[in-house]
Amino acid sequence: MKTVLVVAEYLNDKIAPITDELIASALEISAIINKEIKYAESKTSEVKVVHVKGLNTLASEQYKSALVSIIQELNPSFILMGHTSQGIDTAFGLAARLRCNCISSVNKVIEHKKKYLFGQGSKNDDNDKSDILFFRSIFKGKLNAVIKLENPDKMTLLTVQPGSFAPKEADIDIIEITLYASAANSHQIEYENIIEPQTKKSKLDQAKIIVSAGRGIEDQENIAYIERLAACFTGSAVGGSRPLIDMGWMPYHQQVGITGAVVSPELYIAVGISGSSQHIAGMKDSKFIVSINKDPNAAVFNLSDVCIVEDAVNFIKSYVETAEE
Repeated sequence: MKTVLVVAEYLNDKIAPITDELIASALEISAIINKEIKYAESKTSEVKVVHVKGLNTLASEQYKSALVSIIQELNPSFILMGHTSQGIDTAFGLAARLRCNCISSVNKVIEHKKKYLFGQGSKNDDNDKSDILFFRSIFKGKLNAVIKLENPDKMTLLTVQPGSFAPKEADIDIIEITLYASAANSHQIEYENIIEPQTKKSKLDQAKIIVSAGRGIEDQENIAYIERLAACFTGSAVGGSRPLIDMGWMPYHQQVGITGAVVSPELYIAVGISGSSQHIAGMKDSKFIVSINKDPNAAVFNLSDVCIVEDAVNFIKSYVETAEE
C-alpha cells in the first residue's frame, strides 16, 4: 500500500486547523492511489506522531533536518504540508533535500483514466489504470493549472492551499516516534518571538452582510463609498482584500482571506476585488455573492451569483447616491 504522510502544523501549543484539511486531502489522495482497498472509506488509519526533542520554536533548518531522517525511514509516496507561512518556510527546502517532486498551493485532486488524459490514448493503453491530477491556481486565480506527475512512483511533496478541502473526522491509532533535533546550522537563522497583531475585535464574524473592497477602488478616499454602501444594509460590516491592508488603507481586523478573517455571511459584496485564491478561501462559503469588477475575466466571477462588469468606483458612487436620495 502506498502511504501519505501529513506534516501537522503546530503553533502556540496548538494543532493548527490546516492540519484537519491536510488529513482530508490525504484521504482523497489515498483513495486514488490505493483504489483497490477503498482507503477513503476506512474508519481507522495509522498516524505516526513525530516528537522532536529540543525543538520548541520555529526553527525551519532544524525542522528540515529532523523531517528528512523520518521521511527517508518511512518512505511515503506523498508528503502533505500546509501552504501557510510555516509550511512554505519548510516545504521547498525539504523537497530539495529529499530530491523529490514538489507541487505548491494544491487546491484540488482528482482521478483520471488514462484514455481521457491529455489526448485519447491508444489501443495499447491500460484503460483500467488511473492517474492522479493536481490543480493549482495561476494568473492571480483566473485559471487553474492541471498537473500530472511525469514519474508517479517518485516521492512527491505537496503544499495544500488552506480552505480547499473540507475537514474530515477520522479515528486514528497514534504511534509516537521521538527524534532529537540536531544543533547543526541552528544559528544560521535564530528564532526571536512571535509578534501578535494589535487589532480591535473584528465585526466581520457577526455580520450578515459584508461589503469588501479591493485594489479596484483605486484610491483610499473611495473607501468612504464602500462604508456608505455598507450603511445601506442592517447588520453589515466593511472588509478588504490583503493588498489594501498591506498598503495601510484599512486596519488588519478588516482583512478577509486566509491570513485574515474567514467569513460566511448571507450576502458578500466584492467591490473591485479580482479574486486571488487567498481571498477566495476566506469568503467562498458566503450564501450569496455579488461582485463588481471592470475585468470580465476576474477570477471572483467564477464564484459569484451576480456578476457586474463595470468600473467599481463609478458603479458604487451611482448606487450610493441613488440609495441615499
